[in-house]
Amino acid sequence: MTLRGVARVLAGVNLLAAAAFCAGVAVVLNAGGAARESWPADFTVFWEVARLALGGEVARAFDPALLSERVYASQAEPVAGLLYWLYPPTWLALILPLGALPFSLALTLYTAASIGLLALALRRDAAALPGGVALVIASPTVLFSITLGNTGLLLAALAAAALAAIARERAVLAGLAVAGFAVKPQFGLLWPVALAAARRGRAFAAAAGATLAFLLIATLIAGADYWPLLLEALSDRAAALRTGAEAGYVALYLTPYALCRELGLGEGAALVAQGAVSLALLAAVAAAWARARDDPAGARGAAAMALLCVAIPLALPRAYFYDAAFWLVAFVHLWRAGAAGHWTGRLALAAAWAGAPRPLAEALGLGVSALAALPAAWLLGYALWRALLAPPAGKDTGPGTRTGAAEREGMA
Repeated sequence: MTLRGVARVLAGVNLLAAAAFCAGVAVVLNAGGAARESWPADFTVFWEVARLALGGEVARAFDPALLSERVYASQAEPVAGLLYWLYPPTWLALILPLGALPFSLALTLYTAASIGLLALALRRDAAALPGGVALVIASPTVLFSITLGNTGLLLAALAAAALAAIARERAVLAGLAVAGFAVKPQFGLLWPVALAAARRGRAFAAAAGATLAFLLIATLIAGADYWPLLLEALSDRAAALRTGAEAGYVALYLTPYALCRELGLGEGAALVAQGAVSLALLAAVAAAWARARDDPAGARGAAAMALLCVAIPLALPRAYFYDAAFWLVAFVHLWRAGAAGHWTGRLALAAAWAGAPRPLAEALGLGVSALAALPAAWLLGYALWRALLAPPAGKDTGPGTRTGAAEREGMA
C-alpha cells in the first residue's frame, strides 16, 4: 500500500474513533437510569466551568476542591489530586455556549470543531503531502487528543491559519489568527518576535488590536473580578509545582524543564535550564524569520514557520504531551521546505508526525519528556539547520518544483 493509502486508512481510523467515542459517551449518559451527567475527560472541566459561569457562579471555578468534586463525580473511581481552573476569560467566553448543552452534544461539537478546524487551516499547505491533510489527521497526536477534549488541536489550527495567511500576504487575517492565542497566552509568546523580525507590521498591529479587543469583550462577559481570582489561582498552582506537590503532572510535560526534573535536577536548576533553552529558541526564531522575510511562501519561509511551531511548546516549562499538535503544523511546513528529500529530513518529519505518545511513555515507565527527548532534539536540530543554515532551495530542488514533486510521488 502506498503512503497515500496508509494515510487515508489511518485518518479514517482516527475519525471513526472520534465518532465512536462521542457516540459511546452519548449512549452511556442518555441511557435509562444514568447516574451522571458527564464523562471523565479534560473537556469535562471546560463544560463544568461553563455551567458555573452561566449560573452566575464563575468564582466557584477557582475553588479547586469544589471544581474537583464536580468533575470527579462523573468518574467511577476517585482520582488523586486537585483540579485548577487557570484559563483567562477569553477561553471562558469561547466555551460558554457549550455549558448550555448536554455534555454528550457539547463534547461532540467540540471534538468535531477541533479536528475540522485543523484540517481546514492546513488544507492548502498540506496539499502536497501524500494523501493531503489526511496524513496529518492520521497522526497519533490526533488520536490521543480525541478522548481528552483538550486545547492542543485548536491551538494548532490557529497556528496553521496564521501561517497560511502570512504566506499569502493576508496580514489582517494573520493578525486575527494570532490574536486567538489570547485564549492560552503562553503559547503566543513567540509570535510577536516572529512578526517583528519578519517586519510584518500590519499583521503585528492587527494581532495587537484584536487581542486587546478580545480581552476587553471577554472581561466584560466574565466580570472584572475574574482577573484577581485568576492571578491568585496561578500563584497557588506555581507554589504547588515548586514544592513537588503536583509532581505527577510533570511526567506529562513535553518540555526541557520536565526532562531536567526527570533526570533528577532540582526545581531551580530545571528552571534555569528551561530559561536558557527558551532564550535560545527566541533568538533562533527571530533570526529565522528575519532571514525569510522576503520569502514567506517559499522554502525559506516554510522552514522558518516550521521552526516556530517546533519551538512553541519547547519554549515553555509547562506544555503537555498533547501540545505536540504544534509539531503537526511543523510537519506540513518542513515538507514544504523539502525535508522529504533526504533521510535526515525524513527522520525529522517522522518525529513531528509521531508527536509525544503518552500511552507508550506510561507503558515504559517514563515521563513524556524522557521518551520524546531524542526525537524532539532531532526535530529541533533539523528545523534549526533548515531555517538558519541551509542554503536556499534551488529552482529544481524545492518541494513545490518538478524534482520535489518527483520525490513526493516516489514516497507515495
